[in-house]
Amino acid sequence: MVQDIKSRSDHPMMVWWQCGIYKNTKVHSEPKVLIAFKEIIQNELSKSTTQCMVPLTQLGRMPVGSVWLKGKLIQKAQFQTRKFDISFNDSDWNFTSCKEPYNKQAPYPDDLHPFYSGRSDAWLIQFHLQNGGRLVINCLEIFSRLYGRSQEIKRVLSTYPWSGSESSVSSKLIIPVNEPEEPNIWKVSHPDGLVQGDSVFLAHLKYDGYATQSAKQIYAQLEARHVPNQKIPIFPKIRPWHQGDVTIKVAGLSFDNSFLGLHILGCSDPIGPPIVNITNNNAISNLNTHFINSSATMSGQSSSTEYIVTSSEAPDQNKGARSISETAFEVIGQSREVNFVKSQKHVLLGSTQSTNTTSSDPKTTVSGAEPTGLGKGVRKAFVCPAIEKFESEGALRDMWAGLNELRKEYPEKVNQIGWYTFEKGHQYGVEPELIRLQPLKVPNIETKQRNWAFKSKQNKIFRGILIMHLRIKSHDIYFVEIERRPRGMNTGTVSLQEESYKGLAFFVKDPSELKSWLSYFLNGICLKMGIISPLASKCPGHAIPFIHSKSDKDKYIYESIIKSILNKILSIKSNKN
Repeated sequence: MVQDIKSRSDHPMMVWWQCGIYKNTKVHSEPKVLIAFKEIIQNELSKSTTQCMVPLTQLGRMPVGSVWLKGKLIQKAQFQTRKFDISFNDSDWNFTSCKEPYNKQAPYPDDLHPFYSGRSDAWLIQFHLQNGGRLVINCLEIFSRLYGRSQEIKRVLSTYPWSGSESSVSSKLIIPVNEPEEPNIWKVSHPDGLVQGDSVFLAHLKYDGYATQSAKQIYAQLEARHVPNQKIPIFPKIRPWHQGDVTIKVAGLSFDNSFLGLHILGCSDPIGPPIVNITNNNAISNLNTHFINSSATMSGQSSSTEYIVTSSEAPDQNKGARSISETAFEVIGQSREVNFVKSQKHVLLGSTQSTNTTSSDPKTTVSGAEPTGLGKGVRKAFVCPAIEKFESEGALRDMWAGLNELRKEYPEKVNQIGWYTFEKGHQYGVEPELIRLQPLKVPNIETKQRNWAFKSKQNKIFRGILIMHLRIKSHDIYFVEIERRPRGMNTGTVSLQEESYKGLAFFVKDPSELKSWLSYFLNGICLKMGIISPLASKCPGHAIPFIHSKSDKDKYIYESIIKSILNKILSIKSNKN
């Protein structure tokens, strides 16, 4: 629970924009970020905005589209998810804003994600796309999601000068490794509270002048523009911290041949020398398990402990720490080579609090600030992207992704994964295509039945059905998913969730029966308006409807339900043979 927004409204509030940064007048070691919300009243977004300052270390937990009630995350908007090949080289992007648009061209159309006066000064980056369009991303999103994985790094970069004392970026993040340097090898060590994914950024911070200069600019801008008691937040220009070509994954909204990236979901690593992370015997196990074993969730809750995040008090020096997860981050493509080496003589510097993640206290107050003093009952919070979790792209895409992960896990058992359409037959190794539904040619049916086949009634676009095929040893098994309409509220381009339908797993006894069975199924699914169960009994083999349940133990999305269904259907198929 984020205490700063706990009592702001009795209605759910959607994060509409991440604005500027303020110095924290109560806890000087953690800045605040101004967040603009829109209330959700009677299933519609309010026209006006509500603004609230939250701790900077919570920025990654509060992307645009996340919905909060009484300080707890309750829902997330569903946006388009796209990958782009772009360049971080200085000549391939530029800063822009609603107030000072680059080349007098608005960053994106007003009706796409409507402007309001409070965010007009916020700086964005426009990346040039190969098709002549642009990818537009808020500078604070670049900072929060790309400058290392741990929010502790962002806190340090925005709070302290580069050098000059123990309270400096260089002393807190560039830890001596106490070993000789070697040619073409970058050696780093982690301060407490950081995770393995931070190694790449820390290495560039130490060895790469461009990364060092990028990091220095953040505090310099905040310090230069800070005026005591100033009511206007500071809007820093924050550039990518390295150069070169990258692939970036973002959720957002498309326009023309361009894209507004509202939340960064992943990015490729920069190329460079191999990295050696030198740590002591105890620290390396903590780095491996720090967030995997965390009981905290996106909402700051677990089954036993409620985390109350505060920005009005600093953590106690003797209270230990807690880890809190934010949206997962995907390293796209080949990960940078990082080797973790134990060093008996190495002494880890920095703070000394424990990072254990268990507590018998049902309510734990945490703060991302620097620990100081005693007796407040506040623990240090370390916030970092969740480990090995997939961001949902909707049930249809999630099931396809889950089946592909299954094949990676069991390559010796899952021989093929592909898809099927009437026109192309079975296809493998390419992006899946859907079978589009057709208008019902049945007299005397209700309008809602006839209209169900449309994904968009206004544009007369028919729903698609994805037929996925797995060959497990000699067994051919199919999964069926229905393309869903967004639902939840009248929000224009924003939808909170999608329709809920069961999936179907099946096999046919004779391959020649597949086409006729699918034709019957597609016609029946329109008449039944997505209700699958009554059709399953007609399958010329065996069919099992299933609910898209998720488990916190899943290594990839729908892992548990996929394996459960496959075990059932393989057992039935073996018995029938």
